[in-house]
Amino acid sequence: MLYGLIKSISQLKEGLVQIGFSQKEAQIYLAMLQLGNASVNHIAQEAGINRVTAYSIIDALCARNLVSIYHGRG
Repeated sequence: MLYGLIKSISQLKEGLVQIGFSQKEAQIYLAMLQLGNASVNHIAQEAGINRVTAYSIIDALCARNLVSIYHGRG
């Protein structure tokens, strides 16, 4: 079952890249879908991407109206 889940996530990532996402955009987007509301740090960790890079990718996804950003109180 775990293999099937990993294969499905890999296929989703592949599909996102085929429609124009970069590899890192796809990783961040899928991490955001999995986590729901989460901090950039948590999203970056889940995606295996540097936090600073994650900020710029999330901003780019937001500019394309693919995700929304919520600025909560720290």
